This record gives sequence, C-alpha cells and structure tokens, in this order.
Amino acid sequence: MENIKEIYNKEGFYIAKSVLPKDCTDEYISDFKKIFTQQLNLTKSDYPKNSDAFGLMQSLFRQDLKRYLATLTLSSKLFSLYKIISHENIVKILETLNIEMPIWQTKPVIHCMANELKIPGGYHGVGVHQDWPTLQSSLNNITIWIPFTKVTKDNFPLEIIPGSHLKGLLEGIQTEHYFEINPKYYKIEDFIPLECDVGDVVFMSNFAIHRSQTEGKDFRLSVSTRYEDASEETFIKRNYPYTEHRVVKRDVLFPDFPKLEEVQKIFFNK
Repeated sequence: MENIKEIYNKEGFYIAKSVLPKDCTDEYISDFKKIFTQQLNLTKSDYPKNSDAFGLMQSLFRQDLKRYLATLTLSSKLFSLYKIISHENIVKILETLNIEMPIWQTKPVIHCMANELKIPGGYHGVGVHQDWPTLQSSLNNITIWIPFTKVTKDNFPLEIIPGSHLKGLLEGIQTEHYFEINPKYYKIEDFIPLECDVGDVVFMSNFAIHRSQTEGKDFRLSVSTRYEDASEETFIKRNYPYTEHRVVKRDVLFPDFPKLEEVQKIFFNK
C-alpha cells in the first residue's frame, strides 16, 4: 500500500482514488440539477426534461445570466456538498497528513469550466498561484479539489508543479482574485495535468504552485475547499489570523415582502 504521507510530502499533492462513495457524489449532483431546474421552471424556459447538469446550466445561462450566477453560487452551499467535504474518508486522510484540528474559515468554491459558459470578465480559471497568501493561517493548510465530472488533460484539468511546495512562499503580484506568482519561479513545461475520475479527491499543499488549464473542450465541474489546522504552532502564535471578513447586507432586498399570507402559508400548508 502506497505511503500517502510520503508521496504528499515529496510532491506537494496526493490524488486519493475512489475515496468518495458514488451515492455521495450522486446526491450532490441531484441537488445541483434540482436548483437549476427550479429556476428554469420559474422562467418558463423550454429545455429537455432529461438534461444532465451541463445541459441545465447552458439553458439557464442563455435564459437569464443573473439567475444562472445566483444558482451557481447557491450550489456551493448545498448540505449535500458539506456532507462530502466532511466525509470520514477525507477526514482520515487529513489526519494522516497531520491536520490535527481541522477548521474551515472559508466556504467551498464551485469551479465550472466550459467554453459554452464563459462569462465576459468573469471566472474562467486562474493563473499560476499558491493558495497560502489567501489565508495566511496554518503552514500545513491543505486544499482539497473534488471533480464531479471525469477530468482529462483535454477538459480543463487542474495543473500542478510537483515538489514546488518546498520552495516556500514566493514573490508575486496581488490581482483581483488571486496572488499571481512571478514567472521567474517556474517553467510552464514543469506543470502536469491531474487526471481524475468522479470519486477521486486531490489533496494539495497551500504552497504548491498550480493553475487551472483554461484551454479545453467539453465540461468540467469541481469544488475546492481548504482545511486549516488550529493546532499548528505558528498559527497559534500569530493569534489565529483570519483574512476573510463577513459582511451582512442590511438593506431591504425586496420591499413589501413577505406578506402575512405568505408567511402563514409556510405553517398552514398541508
């Protein structure tokens, strides 16, 4: 049996094959399709009733971009997704990789890549970066990346430079969405694509140099989230730094809502 910790420490990442049960990923995709279907039904869109997730996304994307973006955002908050990222098989590997007291300070992020779903000026992968500058918390932070579609070198794979985590924190430029590493620290030919199946989970050091491949075909849907360690020595000494801050919008979003009968309908509807 391969030594997970040895591989991870050497390469800066580890692909755990088939660690997520099919019923877990199926449940999430079912919920994912349901929230898109709800919005399509609301807009009275004409779409094939047997559409897969990609088909539903394309239909809503064409019909109402605002609703599409809101639904994609909601997909990262589904309970079925949190059941996945807290699955015992993932937790066991985190323990093997010395995450003693795992915490979440950030929400999961859904990554959708497809030429048909490109949003002008919006997300379509990110350039060469490390994850640690975004959090600046424990030094042993781990990002997990979970595909919900089969990922090959041709459909927008996650790409990484093996062993690059051992270079530590590198210089770069802060862009709007990420900290882009100075090109003097890497060679493009050193990147390798991570080919994965549904059920696989990628564990990656937050110091690993990586990027999303922005050229490809077909469709790739994945999620990433980060596990920090509340027991890591420098994190304790630095008083648990936290770079993200919650902002609550206090404005009334929908004037005259909800009406009394709408509230009562929730409790009296049988």
